[in-house]
Amino acid sequence: MSRWKEVRSYQCAYQAKTFYEGKQTESLMRYSYLSPNKIRMDIEKPKKGAVLIYNPEVSNLVKVRPFPKLKFFVLNYALNDKKVSSDSGGTVDRSDLNHRAETICQLLQKRINKGSRDSLLILSTDQQGLKKISFDNLENGKLIKRSVTLDQNHLIRKIELFEETGKLIESYEWKNLEINPDLNLELFEKF
Repeated sequence: MSRWKEVRSYQCAYQAKTFYEGKQTESLMRYSYLSPNKIRMDIEKPKKGAVLIYNPEVSNLVKVRPFPKLKFFVLNYALNDKKVSSDSGGTVDRSDLNHRAETICQLLQKRINKGSRDSLLILSTDQQGLKKISFDNLENGKLIKRSVTLDQNHLIRKIELFEETGKLIESYEWKNLEINPDLNLELFEKF
């Protein structure tokens, strides 16, 4: 979490995959973040050209331009609307890496405080020098295993969630992460 105190903006290619009830979904986007909590998503998948903007200084709604050729056509959605939230209920305002890091830290703290011997916590480093934390938590009566990959600067690069059987159910990856680029405020106000 201390690394995020230094982050005022970032951009990356964000890829999310979910596997629920026999249905696989994939999202791919250019993700831009400017503190505090201004978010822009330029979608590549599932609907190329769609753009989402969330800027709490302008509105508490998510603005969506679903069709790139219809520049005037903009829709507004509440944060918890299914059209702008993930299959697992994640909302745009809590999609940034800072919130992801907070969640991981809370789950790790909960797991450490519990001190359960049957719950596994593994720390490792791969060949590229990326650190990996693997742990599990009991959530809604189910054991969920997580694998969190950190880069050399201790920033999250990938999160994977698995069922107790080892079946992958969610995967989130932040590629080509650029920390503290100069982002124009208009990026979070106009399409």
